[in-house]
Amino acid sequence: MDFKAPDNIYWLFSSSAQAIAAFTGFLAAGFFFVYDRIDKQVEKDETLEEIYADIKIQYYTRLKTLFILTGLSIVLSLLIVYINGYDLGWLGIMLKSVVALLNVITIGWAIWFVIFIINPDKVKRTAQKLIKEDNETFEPQSGETLSRELYLDKFIQLEKVIRSIAGKYDIVSDGRGRYRNFLHVNEIMRALYFRRLITPQQLRDLSLASKVRNLAAHGEIPQIEARQGNVVDNLINQLQKI
Repeated sequence: MDFKAPDNIYWLFSSSAQAIAAFTGFLAAGFFFVYDRIDKQVEKDETLEEIYADIKIQYYTRLKTLFILTGLSIVLSLLIVYINGYDLGWLGIMLKSVVALLNVITIGWAIWFVIFIINPDKVKRTAQKLIKEDNETFEPQSGETLSRELYLDKFIQLEKVIRSIAGKYDIVSDGRGRYRNFLHVNEIMRALYFRRLITPQQLRDLSLASKVRNLAAHGEIPQIEARQGNVVDNLINQLQKI
């Protein structure tokens, strides 16, 4: 007597392959809309530059994993539909169980990815993550610290000097963003370097000062290494001579 495959297996795995493909497709379309919004947010608020750069990497890693899981789920689900007509005994039961578990994991990963995208605390958490990864910059090494407020005040003075130089050399007309009519301070820094008004070392110091400002503002750290404030003071003195 020929083996008669259960119809519910055909229905379950063919439907799961279609459902996972549709779910991932809708998620990917929505994600690329969110991805474009990230660039708009950075253009509007330059303090988010390092944070959103890391968030993009997190998005990419999770989305790549989701696509791999989706591909495996679809291919293996269709494979189960194909071999369902053969009596494979316990091997068939094990394969169906493994693929069913993979489908559940794929759906769970997709739901978790959506939750990660809409999490309102991801900016703060990412800032704190970057701060922990760069202990040498943010953790007091000499025991001397300054408050976050004092550092931000110092950076505001530095930014005023940078924008003053930009006005002096008409750098503000070098380019404009899509969503604003002024250049970010980081763009002015690069423009100063391209015009050979600052040295490579000064550009590195300015980029570091900007990074500390950005992460300090969003990471809510109360104290900053005192030497970072000295870097800003030295930059102010150097740039005032330009």
